[in-house]
Amino acid sequence: MSQPPIHLMIRALAENGAPGAIDIAQHAVEMFLAASPTDADRALAVDILLRDLASLRGVAPHITAFIGRIEMQLGRIRRDALKRPAQRPVPADAEMTEEVAASEAEAEPALQAA
Repeated sequence: MSQPPIHLMIRALAENGAPGAIDIAQHAVEMFLAASPTDADRALAVDILLRDLASLRGVAPHITAFIGRIEMQLGRIRRDALKRPAQRPVPADAEMTEEVAASEAEAEPALQAA
């Protein structure tokens, strides 16, 4: 069974109005973004979520304050991502990559001589 889209979960929490709903929504956003395998995917997920939340404002204006808090969280996440250097994805077989690099370094003098 698949999860509902994150913006629908945020709407349900906002409309429920239970104590701690904003904390649960913010945690859900963090977990949603953490599932992104690369920084580029995470940035795209932030952009899509911001678009969906803007659309949700038009559909459910009574939860605008709640949505605003989530948007502020996403803004902080975006600013923090811009402050740190981009990370390259780590290959699943990192040890194999080091072995390949070592063998290429050994083969380089032979290639230059040829």
